[in-house]
Amino acid sequence: MKLVSSIALGLAVAGMIAGCGGSGSSTGLSGGRLSKQRVLELLTSGLKDGSVLRNSGTGRKPQTRHHEGGDGSFFYDDFMGLWIEWIQGDIDDYESPSGERYWVDHDKTQSAGHNLMWASDPNVFPLVLRNERKITWGEFAGEEEGDTYALNADDSGQSQGYGKYPGYGTFEYSGSWALNGFGEWKLKYTYADGTWHEHTYTSHDDLTTTWVIKTSVGVTFTLTFAEDYSGTGTIQGAGEGLPATMAWDHYGDGFITWSDGSQTPFNVNDLG
Repeated sequence: MKLVSSIALGLAVAGMIAGCGGSGSSTGLSGGRLSKQRVLELLTSGLKDGSVLRNSGTGRKPQTRHHEGGDGSFFYDDFMGLWIEWIQGDIDDYESPSGERYWVDHDKTQSAGHNLMWASDPNVFPLVLRNERKITWGEFAGEEEGDTYALNADDSGQSQGYGKYPGYGTFEYSGSWALNGFGEWKLKYTYADGTWHEHTYTSHDDLTTTWVIKTSVGVTFTLTFAEDYSGTGTIQGAGEGLPATMAWDHYGDGFITWSDGSQTPFNVNDLG
């Protein structure tokens, strides 16, 4: 369940921006093929994109909040340029949401979106948790995120989500896990320039994980992590030095060995 929670938290604007630059339209061609440097850039941006599958992210963080009243339930957020109203759902009404409503003005005459959560009856399986964030006014107008989790009585479950960021791109993901927590998640980023990264992240009952990153330029990275975080991988596609192999220790330090025998040092943590 920790991994699933990380997905929900990590699908944030910061992750989209971080990955967008690395997957742009620059090809870095060398003799008609992708250069080694470009392959490294693809690996870096791919690992940053997919890091939401294993790291907790943060969403937007307000810079200054001007509170109204003593309970802090209504305030102006300088970062978003909106008034925010905290709301608490009715404990006896599972259809009523909790979270934030956004307003253009202090008098709440024009809605600017919301960031809300709905939870199903905790006595009925599957338990369902749904989140939705939409901004309809201001600098971040058009941004949207949503995710849904369904937990079965045996602790197995499913999740899915999406995000839209004008000027940057979109993402969507889905996943499922068995009662022991192991499962498979798929995530795809599509950028404003039409390029994309597609991720498949699989956790196995032997405590290894496999991470496959496919790119729109035809390069595929396959990384297998052992329980201690050491691992091996391959890079396939039409590029200088490909196919290549990868190997790293439990600190993340390792080498890419290109098809011409040369090696490039790297650290998995630095890349992602």
